[in-house]
Amino acid sequence: MHRREPVLSALRFANRPALALLAGCVLAVGGCSGGSEPPAGQSSDTPPVGAAESGAAAVPAGETATGARFSAAAIPRALRGRWGLVERDCTSTHGDAKGLLEVGANELIFYETSARLGTVAAAGTDRIRATFAFSGEGQEWTQDVELRAWDGGAKLIRQDRGPDAQTGPLTYLRCGG
Repeated sequence: MHRREPVLSALRFANRPALALLAGCVLAVGGCSGGSEPPAGQSSDTPPVGAAESGAAAVPAGETATGARFSAAAIPRALRGRWGLVERDCTSTHGDAKGLLEVGANELIFYETSARLGTVAAAGTDRIRATFAFSGEGQEWTQDVELRAWDGGAKLIRQDRGPDAQTGPLTYLRCGG
C-alpha cells in the first residue's frame, strides 16, 4: 500500500475546494527539501567531506566551483605544506612525529609511508579527491583520498574512502614556519 494513499482518498471525498487545495499543497511541498544551512565556518559553496558520495555533483577535474582553471595534475597549492595531527607533530626533533603529513605537488609523505598522486576524481583550488598509490613498510596499495583546506587554510581535512579506509575524517593543523 502506498504511503500517500490515505491523503489521496481524503481528497476524493473532500467537500471543500480549499481543503483539497491545502492537501495538494502539503503533498507538493512534502517532496521538496530546502536542505540545511552549512555548519558554522563552512561556506555554502564548500561541500562537506563525502559530498561526492552522497549524490552531490563533483566539480570536474581541472575546474573550481567558480569555473576557474588550474592544473589537475597536481595537488592544489592551498593544501601543500606540513601538517600535524597534534602541534607536537610539527615541532618534534626526535623523529617521532607519527602524525606529521607533508603534502607536495604530487605526493603525500607520512611517518613511514608515502603516496603518489594518481587519478583525480574531483578538485578545486582548496580541495582534491584522487586515487593515491601508497607504499610503506614493505607494502603497496591504492587508496581514494579526499583532502580539503578548512578554517581559512589553518586546518586540513583528510578523508580516506574504500573498504580499508580510516573510519571518519582526520583533521590536521598547519605547521608554522
